[in-house]
Amino acid sequence: MEHTHEAALRADAPHGEGEVGVVTPQRAVFPEGLELACGQRLAPIEAAYETYGTLAPDKSNVILLCHALSGGAHAAGRHHPDERKPGWWDLYIGPNKALDTNRFFVICVNVLASPYGTTAPLSVDPATGEPYHLNFPPIRVADWVELERMVLETLGIEQVYAVVGGSTGGMRAFEWAVRYPERVRKALVIAAPARSSPMVIALNHIQRQTILMGLEHGGLQGANRGLMLARMLAHLSYLSEHALWSKFARDTTPETEFWSVMFQVESYLEYTRDALKMQDFLTGLFKAGVFGVLISLIACWEGLNVSGGAEGVGRATTQTVVKSIVALIATDCIFTAVFYAFGL
Repeated sequence: MEHTHEAALRADAPHGEGEVGVVTPQRAVFPEGLELACGQRLAPIEAAYETYGTLAPDKSNVILLCHALSGGAHAAGRHHPDERKPGWWDLYIGPNKALDTNRFFVICVNVLASPYGTTAPLSVDPATGEPYHLNFPPIRVADWVELERMVLETLGIEQVYAVVGGSTGGMRAFEWAVRYPERVRKALVIAAPARSSPMVIALNHIQRQTILMGLEHGGLQGANRGLMLARMLAHLSYLSEHALWSKFARDTTPETEFWSVMFQVESYLEYTRDALKMQDFLTGLFKAGVFGVLISLIACWEGLNVSGGAEGVGRATTQTVVKSIVALIATDCIFTAVFYAFGL
């Protein structure tokens, strides 16, 4: 196992009050790879991760932060002083913030199949010498957790103070509590279930089919278009009806032609689509492959299904030392109150 973590065990650079500062991405390489839940072995595996704060001598202050489906390991700080946008949870990570780096050592590991540094569809398959693309093996929540465990072990960490995650990151927090209750003292699950709902499965099936139909009928350019349409559909599900009314209502745009974008909400969807426009077809195939693999995870009944489902979570949180908090969002249109009424 190769490992580069010169800055992994400490605060990486001087920073202002309340800021993490400049952080250096880390990586761990596992030549033997991992036997996946599907039965296939994926090897070698490279895992990207970042850390914030300083690891205590007894390694008792670790918080494992689990990113959501389309996120990455860059959760806080900046990679260079002039970087415009900080990590995705910068508001909550740092000195005297919710995840207080004066007290805790926070680590975030990029998951398998993600395009942000960890082994994914663009990675080279050693059996062919070519990128995996759509031949990348199916990934399960358990596989994500196993990779996180492997990275933690390279740092000599056997137990975490808490595992924290939202959405699919929350599902990993559940999986940690079920799979390794002796390694987790606390779990904070935000807007996440123990298994995918019928609505989530249906929405992601449509997204997946949109990408595949584009690839089948329009080649790489078609896959590009399919990906952008799938992205628009996904973003629509990220906002509640109340949020749509508050943000857009029925406000119109200056356009007057019949086929033009007439409403602000349409303009928003066009913006999310255009953000994914690619410069070349190879990149288009890569991103279509990555997105297709990722959304197939959440659509698969066995895929994003915590070991044992709700019953497994119940056993982990009532018969072990894992103290858990599940935080729901009342206006969430994906993991609704109705869904939770059916037992996660």
